[in-house]
Amino acid sequence: MMKRFYAETGRCLVVGIVFLMLLSLAGHARAAENKGGMTVEKKCPKCVQVSEDGKFFAQYRTNYKGAPIVWPICSADGLLMTRAYPMIEDEDVDGQKDAELLNIMRNAKAGSVAEAHDHPHHRSLWFTHGNVNGCDFWALDKQADIVHDEFSKLEAKGNTAIVQTKNRWVDTKNNITFCKDLRTFVFGTLKVDGRKVRYIDLYITVTACQDEVCFNDTKEGTFGLRVPGTMDANMMKRNKRVGIKSELWGGHIINSKGDKDDDAWSKKANWVDYYGPVPARCDQAGLDAFAKAGSPEALKLATGGITIMQHPTSYQYPTWWHVRTYGLFTANPFGQKDFEKDNKAADGTLRLKKGESFSCGYRVLFHDGTLTPKVIDGLYKDFAAAKCPVKK
Repeated sequence: MMKRFYAETGRCLVVGIVFLMLLSLAGHARAAENKGGMTVEKKCPKCVQVSEDGKFFAQYRTNYKGAPIVWPICSADGLLMTRAYPMIEDEDVDGQKDAELLNIMRNAKAGSVAEAHDHPHHRSLWFTHGNVNGCDFWALDKQADIVHDEFSKLEAKGNTAIVQTKNRWVDTKNNITFCKDLRTFVFGTLKVDGRKVRYIDLYITVTACQDEVCFNDTKEGTFGLRVPGTMDANMMKRNKRVGIKSELWGGHIINSKGDKDDDAWSKKANWVDYYGPVPARCDQAGLDAFAKAGSPEALKLATGGITIMQHPTSYQYPTWWHVRTYGLFTANPFGQKDFEKDNKAADGTLRLKKGESFSCGYRVLFHDGTLTPKVIDGLYKDFAAAKCPVKK
């Protein structure tokens, strides 16, 4: 009996030691996977988080009021690079369990005092359109939703991470799926003049599911984002209206052809850069000091910018740019009537038969500090020359 007891005990000890060794090795494997590169973590069925070197990069959310979005998005220096409204209003800010995400949400809430709370359908970074077979996927239309079906790929390798999803564009009132899309987001970094610049690529293919699917001509589209409020090119005008004296707020727009600010709207270009002041990322002491000051003018600022490039294999290359001095920043391949008002024959409508597709590819650079047009031109040439998994 005693021999049997010792034998069983010995086997249990061996099994336990082996288990602990495997657990230890697994821990080392996870650490190695996370060291010096990108990681992708499924936070919940509706949210995927991308991190770089263990630091927050972005979250892909499958549904925010009818559309998939990416928010929050941080630059390499931790700056919040898109407007927090309206998403921040639906967040339980102080309920965040992760310390870094808690800090990000508190910074977003603080920065939102400098934001215009308009156009609630401008949801950080998104791809939608304002008129597909008469349904408005751009606005907060309860009749039109882009429905997430599945994550078809979640992959992190070295300095890039991939989030690939399948979605349906649905007339929810009549339960009709107009089209489906496969969208692939690539998260990565570049070294530019000795600085690290984060980027998000979007490659999307949209396929018709009905006998005729029309992406109709409207300026309300299609791929883009809303910049932080302090970066709005007309913030100085808005400040005067609301009695803010700060002359530090307000950014600028420039495109690949040299058009600036208002003149960049409706123009075709390879790329557009929107740059200016961004709320600086603060620790809790800095956030407390800002709250105590009780004035938006006490907001600490850094400098940053956002560049969107269109890949040459995209539909309607080069695209028109629906980029506004109040902060909207989108590429729209369908809005010809609005963008070419003097062209009486203008019609940007795309008509697809069942099974037909169109594809687009974009790169969004989130840069700390500013980039010169010459540098951006070089980065665009590199992007344009790279293999792009889209069909024209």
